[in-house]
Amino acid sequence: MPALKRLGLVKVLYFLLLLLIPAVLIFLYVDKTIDLASCIVLSIASLVFFGLNLHDQKKILIMKEKKMMEKAEVLIQKREWNQAIQLFNEIILMNSHSYKAAMGKGYCFRQKTDYIAAIDSYKQAVKMKKDVPEIHFLLGICYFKERMMKESLTSFETIIALNPDYLDAYIFLGDLHQFWGDADLAKKYYKGYLSRCNDDKMKATIEEKVNSVSNGPDTEELEYDKEPAGISIEIQN
Repeated sequence: MPALKRLGLVKVLYFLLLLLIPAVLIFLYVDKTIDLASCIVLSIASLVFFGLNLHDQKKILIMKEKKMMEKAEVLIQKREWNQAIQLFNEIILMNSHSYKAAMGKGYCFRQKTDYIAAIDSYKQAVKMKKDVPEIHFLLGICYFKERMMKESLTSFETIIALNPDYLDAYIFLGDLHQFWGDADLAKKYYKGYLSRCNDDKMKATIEEKVNSVSNGPDTEELEYDKEPAGISIEIQN
């Protein structure tokens, strides 16, 4: 019951007491203190009251989380990364499924160029929600920055499995395979980009990549301080 865990011990005890009311009413019925009709009516009323209270508490938690996320975004705009990270951690403690908070934490670590910590944050987000391509993309970027090429490759391949039209993943996959000297796979991913892209300027750039693909390992290391053209990484809301 994740929802109950987030309500706090006192509120959990409160709701447990509400759930005990039907049991007390049944005892009173058995003891002949109240009749059957009264027992049924009062039991239903107590359960309805319990449901309404639990629903209201969930709404309060949702609103609280939203306000905390908004506050974290303000901290990000002020470049107060540590304070924002602390707030994202508080959100995750309150809601263990808040993948957006984990992504926000990863964003802050990226701005601090702490890519290892960012990797941990994005991996945390993936555990919360595996089917969001943007999480795998950001995780792949951080692996890329740390030269963890195989892990980066896996992340970008996962993106295409989730969304075959996620264009920027094709660029990274093409670059990675070109770096390793696999010309066929590099061309495959570059052409995959070209077949889906409607931007003439970007198509021209990638066509140049296709024409420059060699059959041996790239003699120059990939540029880790720059991201491929057209990529803009922002916190996902």
